[in-house]
Amino acid sequence: MVLKLQKYHEWMQDVTLREATASEPLTLEEEYEMQQLTFIILARQHHSASRSGEERESRMIGDVNMFLADGFEGDAECEIMIADPIDRGKGYAGEAMRIFLSYITTRLNIRPSQLIARIGNTNQASIRLFQTLGFVIERVVDVFEQVDLRCSRFSVDEWDVILAEREYDSSSLKQ
Repeated sequence: MVLKLQKYHEWMQDVTLREATASEPLTLEEEYEMQQLTFIILARQHHSASRSGEERESRMIGDVNMFLADGFEGDAECEIMIADPIDRGKGYAGEAMRIFLSYITTRLNIRPSQLIARIGNTNQASIRLFQTLGFVIERVVDVFEQVDLRCSRFSVDEWDVILAEREYDSSSLKQ
């Protein structure tokens, strides 16, 4: 986890990524304190032979997070970030977020109505992604140049149907 958080910290030095995710610059120590629930998104590259059979090699491409500022009874802020533009637009974010939302609502008993997202107001791709997941714009915060969304219509069952249709391999999202 230490190496992954260091890589994440390097990514977040990019002003464009911070603006897209409505994030403030943090020190590495502050990053450690902030992480409440973080899953690292890995993209499989290829298979390589080994003595024990086939191993999948993968590379870190982003992360998905949940922050509980007010504990399990308050809002659960969800974030997703695909760091390299070359990896965007390939469906990684949608698949990872569906898996993540299913996990937190079934395993952690977070109600869908608790789920919020705060996104930079120019990040139309992320706004659309969350809208396809059942989030609606709750407010636009001009002073922070962000859009706040709240989950309103999707249920865990609907996320599970979407996942079943994609035939995902849960090992593609590592904690």
